[in-house]
Amino acid sequence: MAITYYKLISNTLLSNNTSIEISGIPATFDDLVVFGSLRATASNTMLVQNIKLNNNLSNYNRSEMYAQDSAFGAESNVTTSLERTVGRIPGSIASANTFNSFEMFIPKYSGSQNKIIHIRLSTSNNSSAAWDEWFTILHWDDTSAISTIAFETSTGNIASGSTLSVYGVKYT
Repeated sequence: MAITYYKLISNTLLSNNTSIEISGIPATFDDLVVFGSLRATASNTMLVQNIKLNNNLSNYNRSEMYAQDSAFGAESNVTTSLERTVGRIPGSIASANTFNSFEMFIPKYSGSQNKIIHIRLSTSNNSSAAWDEWFTILHWDDTSAISTIAFETSTGNIASGSTLSVYGVKYT
């Protein structure tokens, strides 16, 4: 079986904005892959990064596993909660021009079943040894095809230069 990736849409913010969004995703592929790199404008080192699918703020059930290096050493945590958090995003007091990076895999995004989304996100503060590595499984209990993907932060805006790219996956 051959796997082919088609770049559908890419968005780079030219100015600070409340969110970064990709819309108009066609329902003609088997799966979706999303790559992104974000930074926030708020005066924090790290902030929460939230996802919003099809402009919907409900029906998210998150199960996550992450490891974090902190002043107390490496930690790991497993959480299940009802929220849209997919990881953390560097704020304006993190090292200059520090962006997180993430990839997301959405199998059967256009099908009529609830969606399961796999997310891997990394972020760091280059001025210290602080870093996060998030592995998140997000359950979206909605049977509509995903046509819009947006990310926003818990405080402030998404910074200029943040990028989001969506690829359609075909199996032949």
